[in-house]
Amino acid sequence: MVLEATVLCLDSSDFMRNGDFVPTRLQAQRDAANLVVGTKLRDNPESTVGLLSMGQKIDVLSTLTRDKGKVLACLHEIKAAGACDFVSAIQVAQLILKHRQSKNHRQRIIVFVGSPVNANEKQLTTLAKKLKKSNVSVDIISFGEEDVNQAKLESFISTVNKEDNSHLVVVPSGSGRLSDSIMSSPMFATEAAPSGVPAGMGGDLDLENDPELAMALRISLEEERQRQQRAQTEGGEAPTGQEQEQEQQGEGAATTAATGDAQAAPQQQQQQQQAATSQPETQTPAATGGMPNFDAMTEEEMLQYAMQMSLQDQQPSGSEAMDTGKDESEPAAKASKLEGDESAKKAEEEAAKPQEPPKDEAAESAMDIFQDPAYLTGLLGELPGVDPSDAQVQEMLASLAGSAQKDDKKKEGDDDKKKEGDGDK
Repeated sequence: MVLEATVLCLDSSDFMRNGDFVPTRLQAQRDAANLVVGTKLRDNPESTVGLLSMGQKIDVLSTLTRDKGKVLACLHEIKAAGACDFVSAIQVAQLILKHRQSKNHRQRIIVFVGSPVNANEKQLTTLAKKLKKSNVSVDIISFGEEDVNQAKLESFISTVNKEDNSHLVVVPSGSGRLSDSIMSSPMFATEAAPSGVPAGMGGDLDLENDPELAMALRISLEEERQRQQRAQTEGGEAPTGQEQEQEQQGEGAATTAATGDAQAAPQQQQQQQQAATSQPETQTPAATGGMPNFDAMTEEEMLQYAMQMSLQDQQPSGSEAMDTGKDESEPAAKASKLEGDESAKKAEEEAAKPQEPPKDEAAESAMDIFQDPAYLTGLLGELPGVDPSDAQVQEMLASLAGSAQKDDKKKEGDDDKKKEGDGDK
């Protein structure tokens, strides 16, 4: 889960043509680099990986990138030629890391060495100190020529190592697949398989193609480790498998008992309520007809007895209460029935009445104007060619006033008839 910028330095010298690793050293190195790139990019999607080859010349095949496909395509371009320049390749890799995009990325160089290292120990020590000062971690995978390079590489790793951030992995010839040996080494033990899981199990579970399974294993093992640490800090040893089973059985029994008590509580309450309702109420001396012993009663009991006697005197017997309720309910039902019939009749009569048309206020105001002779005379006098004193004009005004008076009298008569009809009803 560490955020890293990693540069892979692959050996592309003529020694990579040897067949002591199936099918050749170059192909075995390619498969192992493929697995390393996938592991780095899977553990943290923000990590970056670069690639260079160290053979006839130092060739930077890919700068730091998150594109796994680009790196894998560059792996197939490597061809064996020339001799390996170990020191120059690491210097170029350090320069690539210096120009990484984010300074939060930790710097790491992974070197595959399958040919003799021509640099002397002094050069290697100087380079190792420079890398240590720049906080660059170095992992070296030595295979094929392990006997020749053993002493030089061990001295180099011991110098550059800082807080166990650098590793040397030696893979002898004929030890099987190079990728399996690398993933089972301490360098990738925490990345190929979760801590606490045997390194060989990573290949069986195919964690490369199932990152979710690898994440689940890491989380579960981390929780188990934290639980054991808590048990040790509390002063007791971590419980064994049998003790855990006993604890689980005890917890299950306690849970079952608690569940049974919770289920039995409502049943007990229900039984108590049934017993209380089935038992007859305590009869007072007044209910039984006997006289109480006032000498043996306290003041509170005497007061309670008096209240019960007064309540019994005020309450009528059951039959009388039923008869009274029946007698009172009959007149109430009859009255409600009569009121319902009357309201129904009124509703029918109102529906049968003809509805009066809505009054036209504008027409009424116009009629009021025509009923005023002085206003009409003045209005006609303003018209050109009209003489208000003409006999015909006066006759017309008189006829208008008479018709208006007739309409008023007719309306008053209709109103009087309507009032009389309402009074008879």
